[in-house]
Amino acid sequence: MTKPKLPARRNDEPRLGPKMMALPRDSWREFVRQLFLQKPGHGLHTRALRAAGLCPGSNKARQARTAYDLTHDQRVIEAVAEESRKYVRVGAPSAVTALLNLVRDPSHRDHGRAIALIMDRVDPIETKHLIDVTHRHVTLDDEALEALRTMRAMKATHEQLVEFFGEAGLRRYENMLAEEAKAVEGEVIEGKAP
Repeated sequence: MTKPKLPARRNDEPRLGPKMMALPRDSWREFVRQLFLQKPGHGLHTRALRAAGLCPGSNKARQARTAYDLTHDQRVIEAVAEESRKYVRVGAPSAVTALLNLVRDPSHRDHGRAIALIMDRVDPIETKHLIDVTHRHVTLDDEALEALRTMRAMKATHEQLVEFFGEAGLRRYENMLAEEAKAVEGEVIEGKAP
């Protein structure tokens, strides 16, 4: 029996996303890669900088400053986010395996939480909310008429009303109130059918 033929192995660089390709130099791309490969913790950025071949021969303070500048460059931030998504997606099978191991071990202290986590994703609890929102459109004229009614109820003088609305404004709003009153009287009269 012959072995199935595997596709030819490619030694070229793995495909890069658009954010990694947008970085201006290969050394910057290598810096981003090294952020994932170096030992985590204090000094990670400087170790990644040195591993990427940036700032050779410079002192530690200069390297730290350059690493700081790179990690605060928007293009590097976006490239790191792009690479992070790749690492998380590739790590998903391991995460699923670990979760299933928790479910299969009833003596583990997080056994119940693992079951709940899976059940919440497989058969989530649905909650329905009915929200009724009514919007009332209030115009400036509506607000002015309400202010005029209030000031009249408070026995404001003609001078106070003129000061608040202006001469032309007061005439306009008083006419509008008079029209409203006529309309209401007309409805009442029509309502008294013989």
